[in-house]
Amino acid sequence: MSSSTERLFQDAVASGLRNRDTIELARHHCLNMTFTQCGGRGLVEAQTGLPVNMRQVGCLVAHGNASSGLESIATDFYRDHCIGCEYRRPTGEVPNLATLVEERDAEAARAAEERQAQTRAQREAWAQRTEHRRGLVASSDPAMVGALDDIAVLDGEPGRDRDETMYGAALERLNALAQRSPEMFSGEVVDVALSLAGTCDVTAVLTPLRHLARRRAEFAPAGARCGADRTETAPRGGCGALPGRHARSGAC
Repeated sequence: MSSSTERLFQDAVASGLRNRDTIELARHHCLNMTFTQCGGRGLVEAQTGLPVNMRQVGCLVAHGNASSGLESIATDFYRDHCIGCEYRRPTGEVPNLATLVEERDAEAARAAEERQAQTRAQREAWAQRTEHRRGLVASSDPAMVGALDDIAVLDGEPGRDRDETMYGAALERLNALAQRSPEMFSGEVVDVALSLAGTCDVTAVLTPLRHLARRRAEFAPAGARCGADRTETAPRGGCGALPGRHARSGAC
Protein backbone atom coordinates (compact mmCIF):
# COMPACT_ATOMS: atom_id res chain seq x y z
CA MET A 1 0.00 0.00 0.00
CA SER A 2 1.49 3.36 -1.03
CA SER A 3 1.89 6.17 1.49
CA SER A 4 -0.91 8.19 -0.10
CA THR A 5 -3.24 5.20 -0.09
CA GLU A 6 -2.32 4.51 3.52
CA ARG A 7 -3.18 8.11 4.47
CA LEU A 8 -6.54 7.85 2.72
CA PHE A 9 -7.23 4.58 4.50
CA GLN A 10 -6.32 6.04 7.90
CA ASP A 11 -8.46 9.12 7.25
CA ALA A 12 -11.40 6.89 6.38
CA VAL A 13 -10.87 4.83 9.54
CA ALA A 14 -10.77 8.01 11.65
CA SER A 15 -14.01 9.16 10.01
CA GLY A 16 -15.57 5.78 10.71
CA LEU A 17 -14.61 5.99 14.38
CA ARG A 18 -16.19 9.42 14.66
CA ASN A 19 -19.31 8.16 12.89
CA ARG A 20 -19.52 5.19 15.23
CA ASP A 21 -19.45 7.55 18.21
CA THR A 22 -22.17 9.70 16.64
CA ILE A 23 -24.41 6.69 16.02
CA GLU A 24 -23.99 5.63 19.63
CA LEU A 25 -24.82 9.12 20.91
CA ALA A 26 -27.91 9.15 18.70
CA ARG A 27 -28.97 5.74 20.03
CA HIS A 28 -28.60 7.02 23.59
CA HIS A 29 -30.81 9.95 22.71
CA CYS A 30 -33.58 8.06 20.90
CA LEU A 31 -33.97 4.46 19.83
CA ASN A 32 -35.99 5.59 16.80
CA MET A 33 -33.04 7.31 15.11
CA THR A 34 -31.50 5.42 12.21
CA PHE A 35 -28.56 5.91 9.85
CA THR A 36 -29.40 4.09 6.63
CA GLN A 37 -26.70 3.39 4.07
CA CYS A 38 -27.21 5.01 0.69
CA GLY A 39 -25.00 5.31 -2.33
CA GLY A 40 -21.96 3.14 -2.94
CA ARG A 41 -20.27 0.66 -0.68
CA GLY A 42 -16.60 1.21 0.10
CA LEU A 43 -13.82 -1.24 0.82
CA VAL A 44 -12.81 0.42 4.10
CA GLU A 45 -16.15 -0.28 5.73
CA ALA A 46 -16.11 -3.81 4.37
CA GLN A 47 -12.64 -4.39 5.84
CA THR A 48 -13.08 -2.65 9.19
CA GLY A 49 -16.80 -2.83 9.90
CA LEU A 50 -16.76 0.88 10.75
CA PRO A 51 -19.59 3.12 9.42
CA VAL A 52 -17.60 4.84 6.68
CA ASN A 53 -20.09 4.78 3.82
CA MET A 54 -22.65 7.50 3.18
CA ARG A 55 -25.75 7.30 5.36
CA GLN A 56 -29.04 9.13 5.71
CA VAL A 57 -30.30 10.04 9.15
CA GLY A 58 -33.96 9.56 9.93
CA CYS A 59 -36.61 8.22 12.27
CA LEU A 60 -40.26 7.19 12.25
CA VAL A 61 -41.53 10.70 11.54
CA ALA A 62 -38.80 12.47 9.53
CA HIS A 63 -35.92 11.96 7.16
CA GLY A 64 -32.82 14.10 7.25
CA ASN A 65 -29.76 14.66 5.09
CA ALA A 66 -27.22 12.12 3.92
CA SER A 67 -23.47 12.31 4.35
CA SER A 68 -20.38 10.26 5.07
CA GLY A 69 -19.74 12.57 8.05
CA LEU A 70 -22.56 11.82 10.44
CA GLU A 71 -22.08 14.32 13.26
CA SER A 72 -23.17 17.34 11.24
CA ILE A 73 -26.30 15.72 9.79
CA ALA A 74 -27.19 14.19 13.17
CA THR A 75 -26.97 17.53 14.98
CA ASP A 76 -28.94 19.25 12.21
CA PHE A 77 -31.59 16.54 12.44
CA TYR A 78 -31.75 16.97 16.21
CA ARG A 79 -32.30 20.73 15.92
CA ASP A 80 -34.93 20.33 13.19
CA HIS A 81 -36.93 17.38 14.50
CA CYS A 82 -36.00 16.11 17.95
CA ILE A 83 -36.56 18.96 20.35
CA GLY A 84 -39.93 18.36 22.00
CA CYS A 85 -40.69 15.28 19.88
CA GLU A 86 -43.50 13.25 21.44
CA TYR A 87 -42.30 10.04 19.79
CA ARG A 88 -38.84 10.08 21.30
CA ARG A 89 -37.72 6.81 22.90
CA PRO A 90 -34.87 7.85 25.22
CA THR A 91 -32.51 5.38 26.85
CA GLY A 92 -31.57 7.71 29.69
CA GLU A 93 -27.89 7.20 28.85
CA VAL A 94 -25.45 10.10 28.74
CA PRO A 95 -23.66 11.48 26.92
CA ASN A 96 -26.13 11.53 24.08
CA LEU A 97 -26.97 13.57 21.03
CA ALA A 98 -28.74 16.22 23.10
CA THR A 99 -25.75 16.71 25.40
CA LEU A 100 -23.47 16.88 22.36
CA VAL A 101 -25.54 19.67 20.83
CA GLU A 102 -25.62 21.49 24.17
CA GLU A 103 -21.84 21.28 24.39
CA ARG A 104 -21.44 22.58 20.83
CA ASP A 105 -23.86 25.42 21.51
CA ALA A 106 -22.01 26.34 24.71
CA GLU A 107 -18.69 26.32 22.87
CA ALA A 108 -20.13 28.52 20.12
CA ALA A 109 -21.56 30.93 22.71
CA ARG A 110 -18.22 31.16 24.50
CA ALA A 111 -16.41 31.80 21.21
CA ALA A 112 -18.93 34.50 20.29
CA GLU A 113 -18.46 36.16 23.69
CA GLU A 114 -14.70 36.10 23.25
CA ARG A 115 -14.97 37.66 19.81
CA GLN A 116 -17.28 40.36 21.13
CA ALA A 117 -14.93 41.11 24.02
CA GLN A 118 -12.00 41.29 21.63
CA THR A 119 -13.91 43.62 19.32
CA ARG A 120 -14.85 45.87 22.26
CA ALA A 121 -11.21 46.03 23.37
CA GLN A 122 -10.07 46.78 19.82
CA ARG A 123 -12.63 49.55 19.46
CA GLU A 124 -11.65 51.09 22.79
CA ALA A 125 -7.96 51.06 21.86
CA TRP A 126 -8.74 52.47 18.42
CA ALA A 127 -10.82 55.27 19.97
CA GLN A 128 -7.91 56.16 22.27
CA ARG A 129 -5.51 56.29 19.32
CA THR A 130 -7.97 58.42 17.37
CA GLU A 131 -8.31 60.85 20.26
CA HIS A 132 -4.53 61.04 20.63
CA ARG A 133 -4.14 61.91 16.94
CA ARG A 134 -6.79 64.61 17.26
CA GLY A 135 -4.84 66.10 20.13
CA LEU A 136 -1.70 66.28 18.01
CA VAL A 137 -3.49 68.10 15.20
CA ALA A 138 -3.72 71.32 17.25
CA SER A 139 0.06 71.58 17.55
CA SER A 140 1.00 70.28 14.11
CA ASP A 141 1.75 72.12 10.89
CA PRO A 142 -0.37 71.49 7.79
CA ALA A 143 1.95 68.78 6.45
CA MET A 144 1.76 66.79 9.67
CA VAL A 145 -2.00 67.33 9.92
CA GLY A 146 -2.23 65.69 6.51
CA ALA A 147 0.08 62.88 7.63
CA LEU A 148 -2.05 62.27 10.71
CA ASP A 149 -5.17 62.14 8.54
CA ASP A 150 -3.49 59.59 6.29
CA ILE A 151 -2.36 57.51 9.27
CA ALA A 152 -5.96 57.56 10.48
CA VAL A 153 -7.03 56.04 7.14
CA LEU A 154 -4.50 53.23 7.59
CA ASP A 155 -5.67 52.69 11.18
CA GLY A 156 -9.23 51.88 10.22
CA GLU A 157 -12.07 51.38 12.65
CA PRO A 158 -12.32 47.72 13.72
CA GLY A 159 -15.08 45.83 11.94
CA ARG A 160 -15.56 48.42 9.19
CA ASP A 161 -14.97 47.58 5.53
CA ARG A 162 -11.81 49.19 4.25
CA ASP A 163 -11.97 51.54 1.26
CA GLU A 164 -9.05 50.24 -0.80
CA THR A 165 -8.86 53.37 -2.93
CA MET A 166 -8.60 55.68 0.08
CA TYR A 167 -6.18 53.30 1.80
CA GLY A 168 -3.85 53.16 -1.19
CA ALA A 169 -3.97 56.93 -1.71
CA ALA A 170 -3.17 57.61 1.95
CA LEU A 171 -0.21 55.25 1.88
CA GLU A 172 1.06 56.79 -1.36
CA ARG A 173 0.93 60.28 0.15
CA LEU A 174 2.81 59.17 3.27
CA ASN A 175 5.48 57.48 1.18
CA ALA A 176 5.87 60.51 -1.07
CA LEU A 177 6.15 62.88 1.90
CA ALA A 178 8.71 60.67 3.64
CA GLN A 179 10.81 60.44 0.49
CA ARG A 180 10.60 64.04 -0.69
CA SER A 181 10.27 66.03 2.54
CA PRO A 182 11.50 63.87 5.43
CA GLU A 183 12.50 66.97 7.38
CA MET A 184 8.81 67.85 7.80
CA PHE A 185 8.02 64.83 9.99
CA SER A 186 7.75 65.59 13.70
CA GLY A 187 8.82 63.16 16.39
CA GLU A 188 5.24 62.91 17.67
CA VAL A 189 3.88 61.80 14.29
CA VAL A 190 6.71 59.31 13.86
CA ASP A 191 5.90 57.91 17.32
CA VAL A 192 2.27 57.45 16.25
CA ALA A 193 3.35 55.55 13.15
CA LEU A 194 5.85 53.45 15.09
CA SER A 195 3.17 52.52 17.59
CA LEU A 196 0.86 51.31 14.84
CA ALA A 197 3.57 49.23 13.21
CA GLY A 198 4.93 47.82 16.46
CA THR A 199 1.81 47.06 18.46
CA CYS A 200 -1.13 47.13 16.06
CA ASP A 201 0.27 45.29 13.06
CA VAL A 202 -0.55 48.12 10.64
CA THR A 203 2.37 46.99 8.51
CA ALA A 204 1.81 49.52 5.73
CA VAL A 205 3.37 52.32 7.80
CA LEU A 206 6.69 50.47 7.81
CA THR A 207 7.42 51.64 4.26
CA PRO A 208 7.31 55.40 4.97
CA LEU A 209 9.14 54.75 8.24
CA ARG A 210 11.96 53.06 6.34
CA HIS A 211 12.16 56.04 3.99
CA LEU A 212 12.46 58.31 7.01
CA ALA A 213 15.07 56.12 8.69
CA ARG A 214 17.28 56.36 5.60
CA ARG A 215 16.98 60.15 5.46
CA ARG A 216 16.78 61.13 9.14
CA ALA A 217 19.41 59.51 11.30
CA GLU A 218 17.54 60.23 14.53
CA PHE A 219 14.70 57.96 13.43
CA ALA A 220 16.88 55.06 12.27
CA PRO A 221 17.17 53.23 15.64
CA ALA A 222 13.44 53.36 16.30
CA GLY A 223 12.62 52.20 12.79
CA ALA A 224 15.08 49.33 13.00
CA ARG A 225 13.74 48.32 16.41
CA CYS A 226 10.16 48.34 15.16
CA GLY A 227 11.08 46.14 12.21
CA ALA A 228 12.92 43.71 14.47
CA ASP A 229 10.03 43.58 16.92
CA ARG A 230 7.59 42.76 14.10
CA THR A 231 9.88 40.00 12.82
CA GLU A 232 10.02 38.40 16.26
CA THR A 233 6.30 38.72 16.88
CA ALA A 234 5.24 37.90 13.32
CA PRO A 235 1.73 39.07 12.35
CA ARG A 236 -1.03 37.04 13.93
CA GLY A 237 -4.10 38.65 12.46
CA GLY A 238 -3.84 41.80 14.55
CA CYS A 239 -5.42 45.14 13.90
CA GLY A 240 -5.12 46.18 10.34
CA ALA A 241 -2.60 43.77 8.86
CA LEU A 242 -2.84 44.04 5.12
CA PRO A 243 -5.62 41.52 4.48
CA GLY A 244 -7.27 40.73 1.19
CA ARG A 245 -9.25 43.15 -0.91
CA HIS A 246 -12.54 42.51 0.86
CA ALA A 247 -11.08 42.25 4.37
CA ARG A 248 -12.22 44.36 7.24
CA SER A 249 -10.09 46.92 8.97
CA GLY A 250 -8.82 45.93 12.39
CA ALA A 251 -7.35 47.62 15.37
CA CYS A 252 -5.69 46.54 18.53
